[in-house]
Amino acid sequence: MNYILKQRIYGRVKIDTDDAHKIAISAYENQYRLMTCQNPIYSKIRELNRFYERIEDSRKLNQVYLHTELQQTFPEIEKLFASRTSKLALNIVNLFPHPDLITGISRTKLKNILINETDKHISKEKALKYAEKLIRFAQNSCLETRVNDVQAQEVKYYSRHLIDITIEKEKLNRQIIQFAKSLPELEIISSMPGIGEMTAAQLIDLIMYQSGQYIRGNHINKRGNPMAQGILFLAVCNMIKQQASAPNHIVDYYKLKKQPVPKRDKVAVVACMNKTLKCLYSLIKNKHKYVYLNMN
Repeated sequence: MNYILKQRIYGRVKIDTDDAHKIAISAYENQYRLMTCQNPIYSKIRELNRFYERIEDSRKLNQVYLHTELQQTFPEIEKLFASRTSKLALNIVNLFPHPDLITGISRTKLKNILINETDKHISKEKALKYAEKLIRFAQNSCLETRVNDVQAQEVKYYSRHLIDITIEKEKLNRQIIQFAKSLPELEIISSMPGIGEMTAAQLIDLIMYQSGQYIRGNHINKRGNPMAQGILFLAVCNMIKQQASAPNHIVDYYKLKKQPVPKRDKVAVVACMNKTLKCLYSLIKNKHKYVYLNMN
């Protein structure tokens, strides 16, 4: 009750001089516990992860913009690669946003352009195959847009921007792992099958967040960080895919949820996410690496 009254008096958000005055009076009249300082590396990893999330959101948005404009200029070029967001694919899109830029170029000259003008080093044989496909795509393309239309300009802009975002993501990836390696939690989390160093570094932020004596609860909820939930979801999916070579009790729990009355796959995976989070929290708390003990 005393806490509720104080919340009503001082408010949750402090924004002006009146609030500052009330806080000063409160500090004079009450004995508050001192804040426990956390290792600054955790704060650094948290900020890097937040930056990584914002960059990933920007990448997804620009990817949609690129796809939309590419459908109007040169949609066939998206068939050239399995991964349309790789740096090599984006470099080629940036070079040839419209089929008219390929028309009249011989396959040998086009091969040399691909070798010399792309960031990634590719072999002559692979470059020649790409050149032949590009020429075929350009010959079969029938679009109303012209090479000097604004859509082609937008394709070049978004593809270049996506390349820069990809490079920045790779840089952040290395930074996060480098900072996380100085923490004992990284080795503990990555000891679980299906979890690599980057995933482990991101999960440190999810599991180890604390303020003073408060430690964030070790469970999944709808108000949680959607990025962290996505990381856990992919980690559990990796465990299920690698169950033949790297069995663990999370996979055993997944199989249990699928029988005798099978649950929907997503429901079973989310249950495994909860199980994984609690397991990791316990391992970190007790400073033990993961060891699988088959109880069957």
